[in-house]
Amino acid sequence: MRLFDFMAAWKVNIKAGRDAALTGCGDAYVNTIVNGYTAKHVAQLVAIATAPLTAMNAEAQREISELRQRLGVTEGAAIAMLRALGQTDVVLEYLPQALGELTERHKDLLERLRCLDGTDPEIMRLKQQAHGAVEIGAYDRAEGLMREAEAADLVAEQRILEQVERRRSSRAETLDQRASLAELRFRYAEAAALYEEAAALVREGDPLRRAKYLCHAGLSLKYGGAYGKAEELYRRALTLEVQVIGSDYIYGRATAVNLAELLRAVGRAAEAEPILRHALEAIEQCLGRDHPQVVHAANNLALTLTDLGRPAEAERLIMRALAVYKATLGTEDRTYAILLNCLGGVLYTLNRPLEAESALKQALTVITGAIRSDHPDVAVIAGNLAEVLRALGRPADAEPLLRQVLATIEHALGPNHLLMASPATNLAAVLADLGRPAEALPLRQHALSLFENVLGSDHEKTIVAAGALASVLQSLGNSAEAEPLWRRVLADAERVLGPSDPVVGTSANNLGLALLALGRPADAVPLLRRAIAISELSKDSDEEALATSNTTLGAALLATGDFSEAEVSLRRALFIFERTHVFNDENTLPCLAKLAELLRASGRLLEAEPVLRRVYETLVRIYGLDNEYVASGATNLAVTLSQMGRPAEAEPLLRQALTTCERRFGQDHLTTAHAALSLGLNLLDIGQFGEANALRSRALAIFEIHGDVNDPELPNMTRHLTGVIQRADNEIPTPRSG
Repeated sequence: MRLFDFMAAWKVNIKAGRDAALTGCGDAYVNTIVNGYTAKHVAQLVAIATAPLTAMNAEAQREISELRQRLGVTEGAAIAMLRALGQTDVVLEYLPQALGELTERHKDLLERLRCLDGTDPEIMRLKQQAHGAVEIGAYDRAEGLMREAEAADLVAEQRILEQVERRRSSRAETLDQRASLAELRFRYAEAAALYEEAAALVREGDPLRRAKYLCHAGLSLKYGGAYGKAEELYRRALTLEVQVIGSDYIYGRATAVNLAELLRAVGRAAEAEPILRHALEAIEQCLGRDHPQVVHAANNLALTLTDLGRPAEAERLIMRALAVYKATLGTEDRTYAILLNCLGGVLYTLNRPLEAESALKQALTVITGAIRSDHPDVAVIAGNLAEVLRALGRPADAEPLLRQVLATIEHALGPNHLLMASPATNLAAVLADLGRPAEALPLRQHALSLFENVLGSDHEKTIVAAGALASVLQSLGNSAEAEPLWRRVLADAERVLGPSDPVVGTSANNLGLALLALGRPADAVPLLRRAIAISELSKDSDEEALATSNTTLGAALLATGDFSEAEVSLRRALFIFERTHVFNDENTLPCLAKLAELLRASGRLLEAEPVLRRVYETLVRIYGLDNEYVASGATNLAVTLSQMGRPAEAEPLLRQALTTCERRFGQDHLTTAHAALSLGLNLLDIGQFGEANALRSRALAIFEIHGDVNDPELPNMTRHLTGVIQRADNEIPTPRSG
């Protein structure tokens, strides 16, 4: 039975109502007692409370008063709770329990209203009034008061939230300023962390501001060499920007451009090009083709096109950018210098080094007048100028520039930043050009370490750096150390770049050279043949490199005794050199020397003589007479002339070689002894026994000085010396005494 069914049959008279209730209920309800009341009793009380107050007699008032006392509430609260029960669809048997629960809630609410701890006096006043209303059972009034208090709280909350948001925004701005300060002191990791913290404080409704901080953090990470993390932040920033302005309008923004520059810096220019092209088009569309902002976009795209092997396109872009900038902003600031630097790089790529030198020198002059000399931008331009000077055959001029570049970058970014790798590589190459490979070795090692740590072992730049280190080791005579490194380079290049890539061909060729130096020509031959095949298949084949590879193959075949195949390779190399108009260049000399060696070994001295004479004359033209290479060429030609029965023609060449060795190496050097020995042998052939004997004694004395030196050439020299002694003993008369 439901309460509303039960109450429908009640009379206004309490006694009649109670009797009717007792008559209409079963015994199951009689035994349910809560707070001393059965369900029937509570039902009677509900009937009393819901009847008009004017109909309440003395007995009913006594019942209500007794209930109030038992429950510990006011009379008004008791009547209000009973009326609430009467208006609710409560099963009759649960009435005592429901009344108990209402009582507990009533008291709990009173306690919470009594114990309020607030700071807003208006809200406190409203809640105190609500407490009084609840206490007397005026629940509707209490609800209205608490609604007012809630509304006041909401307003206060909004004010507080607005204040918190202003504080968070202010804090984010302060973090941004701290990050800028850290960047001024080249503390890029610290700056990036501050920018990220600032981004985290920006509210969800301001994605562009959050994107700005993430972009700044990415830029700091890029400067700090953390390229992977920088790319991640740039892409997060782009995602936020797309949400606001759409994917068609983000390319002109700094975030997209910074991402493209990062991709280019890590060798992913193909990914950077479409971003930068969209950026240029967006800026031109919004600001016009002659706006200064177009300059930066054109410069970035030109650099990328140069990286992609399209320098002619790049030159047109950069020339237009220079004209726009000159007309609008002049020629004396940092940006103009950067544009000139870009032009210098493009001209160098187009094989116009003199024009490149002029542009870069002008760029260096402009930028050193615009910013401090230890700024990284100055270092970049100086490094590019040094590279051009080296290409122009002026390594001595390039060396101080590159040392300045390294010092500047190390001071600004630390010794382990990726930007250290390029100038270290270039300085190593300059030192090798200057004949100081031992100084180049640690630079090559450091560059390789930087590429490995930042770009990974499978990056093309890492592979090339490993090859450069192997080349230095080989030039220092450490072919045993160079061999495994060349094998690693060859395997990595095949895996990463493909079996027909030119880097694979170069690596195979250099590994062949190392094996040849280690006395393993048979192992070198298949590698050298492969290098030539790759070079011939390449559409951008370097003719001079192809000729050099054929020279090396000829030398290897000669060492294996395959004279016929060796001669084919060597003559093919000479043909390529002649076709490319570099026949008298020093790169041709090894080929000519090996061909002469082959002809002499084959007994074809008449053919060997003109080749040796050409070698000698080329050496004199390149180095002048006072040079050890010229002395060696003179000796080889002289020995051949002597073997052909023309020792008189050989004599001046051998005297010249001895004089050069004395000046270059000293009077007591083994090379000088060898030169003296060669001249002595020749003088014996023309009958000048006295001077030959003196040269014999001099050479013997030098060998005795170096007798304890483990020189692999010493046994051969000793055998030659023994021959001189024996011939001198047989042919030089001994003066009689008296």
